[in-house]
Amino acid sequence: MVHDIHDKHHHGYNDMVVCVDGKCVMCDGMTRMIAKYSPDAKFMWVQHPSTSEILTQLGVTDFDPSKESMIVIDKGVVYRRSDAVIRVFSSFTSIIFRIIAFIMSFIPLYVRNVVLRAVASRRYAIGGKKETCGLPDKKLRSRFLHPM
Repeated sequence: MVHDIHDKHHHGYNDMVVCVDGKCVMCDGMTRMIAKYSPDAKFMWVQHPSTSEILTQLGVTDFDPSKESMIVIDKGVVYRRSDAVIRVFSSFTSIIFRIIAFIMSFIPLYVRNVVLRAVASRRYAIGGKKETCGLPDKKLRSRFLHPM
């Protein structure tokens, strides 16, 4: 089932939506991990034009997908950089990831974001890059808000 991304119920006002880089191999692995451990999460690709449109509607006007690999929208609140990672890990069914999120929350925001920016800006060199966004399997595809 493809959700209408313009339907308020399906793009972050009630559900957690994770906007991910569809060309990054490392991000693809993160998407699969989120799908496994956060069964209610929905997804959008950061490269999709409607993602930019929705982020603008939510007040995010400075998003640069080349520097930021993931944004989380949860109940209408936008989480960026390390706050996005903490939000995602906090939603996981695995207690280990919830503990990691809890510990990360005590690290100063500036330090967390410096580390995350370093990884995000080098993610293609670290994990590789696909020419196009990969088509997820049928089960995962149903959780993407973009038509495929």
